[in-house]
Parts: sequence; structure tokens; C-alpha cells
Amino acid sequence: MILAKTKDDFCFNIPYLLNGYKFIRIIGSGITSVVCIVEEENTGQFFSAKIIPKSHVQSKNLLNQINNEISIMEEANHPNIVKFRESFEYTNDSKEKFIVVIMEYCENGNLYNLITKYGF
Repeated sequence: MILAKTKDDFCFNIPYLLNGYKFIRIIGSGITSVVCIVEEENTGQFFSAKIIPKSHVQSKNLLNQINNEISIMEEANHPNIVKFRESFEYTNDSKEKFIVVIMEYCENGNLYNLITKYGF
């Protein structure tokens, strides 16, 4: 397992394999989550995985907000919005529960980085 930490220093363990997605590396973190690159085992295609420790968002009373975010992502369909693939709950060997959101992987980084680099 990989030790991960959110921006507010909540530590948790990410398994190397999540429902057919193989962990590659961590690419970012937020207050409630860590974002990783994962590879789908069957296709070799890369995706971003937002991994949200369920106990952490529950302790912050943010579970409804996370579920709303996922619902909006499922419905969004626009060429300038990252594509949602699927979401699921996962329990690791330490019995930690996670909400995992699989999304399109954008290899050129996030919008903030593009704006900073090119000054849009």
C-alpha cells in the first residue's frame, strides 16, 4: 500500500490495485482527497482517480457534498470538462473505506497550471 496525505494532513493507505485499476503515482492532493494516475488493467488506458477517505469526509460533514459532486460529474457532458468514467466505494486491507472517482486523465495538468504557464 502507498501512504497518502491530504492537504490538511489526513494520512491513509492507498492499495496498489483498486477494482481493476493499478496505482501508478500521486499527482495531487486536496483537503479531502488525493488524486492519482491509475492504469486500467484490461485496456492499459490511463485515468485519474480521486481517492476520498470516507471517514475523513464524514468527520467534516462533507459526505453529502461529495455525493452531489459525483452526481454533477455523472451528468456533465462538455468538451471542456473532464470526463467522468465511474465511481465506487472501496475498502482496503486495513478496513479503511474510500470513495473512488475515476475520471479522464489530462496529461497536460490542471487548469490552474495552464493559466499560470500561458497566462490566459
